[in-house]
This record gives sequence, C-alpha cells and structure tokens, in this order.
Amino acid sequence: MGSANFAYSRKSAALLGNAQVSGAYTIKTGRTADGQVIDSSVEIVDPAADFAMTLPDGTYIGQTVLVTFTSDANTKDCTLTVTHHQAVDAGSEPLDAVDEHMLFMWKGTEWVTLDYSTAGDIA
Repeated sequence: MGSANFAYSRKSAALLGNAQVSGAYTIKTGRTADGQVIDSSVEIVDPAADFAMTLPDGTYIGQTVLVTFTSDANTKDCTLTVTHHQAVDAGSEPLDAVDEHMLFMWKGTEWVTLDYSTAGDIA
C-alpha cells in the first residue's frame, strides 16, 4: 500500500473531531492511547485557571491541528507545548487572549507552524 493510501485509510478509520477544553489537555492525534480519535481542532473556552496543553507527535504526514482561544471570561492563560517542532524540540507557546490561534501540520518527524497569531518560540 502506498503512503498516500495509508494516510487516507488512517484518516478514514479514525474519528475526527473538535475538542472544547478549559483545563489541562493532551491533544488527540490518533495514537493508540487516543483510541483512534484525532482532534482536528481544539477550542480553548473560558478556563478557570492557567493550564497546560500538549501536542504530541502526529500519526500521518499532512495531519493538521488548529488550536484557538475562543472565549476567555476569566482572563486565564494556556501554555501549549509541542513535543517535536521544526523550530525547537519541546517548544512552548502562550495563548492568552481571544482569537489567538496556531495551525500545525505534521511532516513525519515534527510539527510545522502554518499560521499563528501569537509570539512565542514556536510561532
């Protein structure tokens, strides 16, 4: 099976979804531990306290994940840590205001930032 067919099969077998979070969270990328669930987007909604989020390695080349801060009634922050990123391994990024976002793509060994509205070390 060619790599393109594998990626298509992998995406078809997984449940793609949107997660809404307000506290500590590990983004689901389709790993065994995720039960074949893949978060294609993650919305940060009204966190009650500052918290951490982790983006582990992807599971197929071309996989994308959008993380966006949609509501922040309590003016709290999220620190997003990316386990492998092209700019810096285990880099982190603060998201602390409504409409801040980061869009990532997995290129097989690390995440690449495609678009962002923040200013940390992986932007």
